[in-house]
Amino acid sequence: MKAIIIGCGRTGSSVARHLQNAGWEVVVIDEDEEALSNLESSWPGRFIVGHGLDIDVLVESGIEGADAVVVSTDGDNTNIVIGLIAQRRFHVERVVVRVLDPACGSGNFLYLALQALKDLEREAILWGSLTLSMPMQFPQVGPQALLGIELNTYAAELARVVIWIGEIQWML
Repeated sequence: MKAIIIGCGRTGSSVARHLQNAGWEVVVIDEDEEALSNLESSWPGRFIVGHGLDIDVLVESGIEGADAVVVSTDGDNTNIVIGLIAQRRFHVERVVVRVLDPACGSGNFLYLALQALKDLEREAILWGSLTLSMPMQFPQVGPQALLGIELNTYAAELARVVIWIGEIQWML
């Protein structure tokens, strides 16, 4: 199994070591060469200095044959975009994206999450129909499927409103 880890801070380096110890082939990408120090001095995997949004760097890492991608840079929006690139352009089946900023969960991120859930549900329904001869089902995923983490009640309400606005616009 092959994994690409983008971002070699505490989270990325920890995941990289864990996967390496589990027998995975691991390639780590970070734009800071000093981030390699977060791994053991005898790191057996590859380390590429570059930005995870750079398509040439992703291709050099072997993303086209990767079984999994873990994105854990210090930028939530960057992580989301890299994750989408891994899924949609390179068709990586397992993509994990670290998102820490609670403001990211307040609207746009939840709207994108809802879109991704709906896309996944459509693919599952179509796959079940074509592969397993299951009857086509009406999609069930909607705004009620998402729960955000908000400490401020106004931010929580705003997130719910944004999701429902997106849902209503989508239905038209």
